[in-house]
Amino acid sequence: LDPRFLVAMNDDSIVHRDFLQRLVGCALEHPDAVVGALLLRWDVPHRAFQVAPIWDTRRGGWQMPQELDFWSLPRRPFAVESIVGNCVLYPAAAVRAVGLMDERRFPHSHADMVYVQAMRRGGWRLLLEPRALVWCQPNVYPPPLHTLPVAQVLRILLVNPRHPHNLMREFGSRWASAPSRAKALAAFGIYCGMLALKAVGIGRARVGLEPPLSESRR
Repeated sequence: LDPRFLVAMNDDSIVHRDFLQRLVGCALEHPDAVVGALLLRWDVPHRAFQVAPIWDTRRGGWQMPQELDFWSLPRRPFAVESIVGNCVLYPAAAVRAVGLMDERRFPHSHADMVYVQAMRRGGWRLLLEPRALVWCQPNVYPPPLHTLPVAQVLRILLVNPRHPHNLMREFGSRWASAPSRAKALAAFGIYCGMLALKAVGIGRARVGLEPPLSESRR
């Protein structure tokens, strides 16, 4: 087999009957692009789910816009800074150029962000096709670190690489997906500072990449 495109998606997604036609149509119209579907939430079907992440060094890295919905987004394909990997059409040429996802270094949900950024650095545009509709389960968040015993927090931060807040995991994802190494280092430093503030009850907002769906659902 010599496919022109490959589609990767989560196995718990619910798709519109025309989603694949829309993805392929967009890819044929824009042959230099990786194309993501419009992700929506199961429980609030018009609310966007992890759509159009934005890099913001001052806030610790990738940020997920929280207030987007089906009605507020363009009706035609539009460029984005990154694509969450719940449903993405990859040109086979891009996969051949970059290789497969690095499961050894990134055995967790951040691998999709790292992967599309590698393609972006290779010259591929990132587009979102808002007419390709896919519904996803809302994220399941782990307990906040400040609610856990100190020993458990230290294990999470320093020992458990599969936990969303593990420091090596957080550093590695930024290092591999940031616009530059300098921005990766700065964002990680800010992330650590924000974690420290949250630990003493000062910080309120979530920091960095959103935690994934529970690891068992990847």
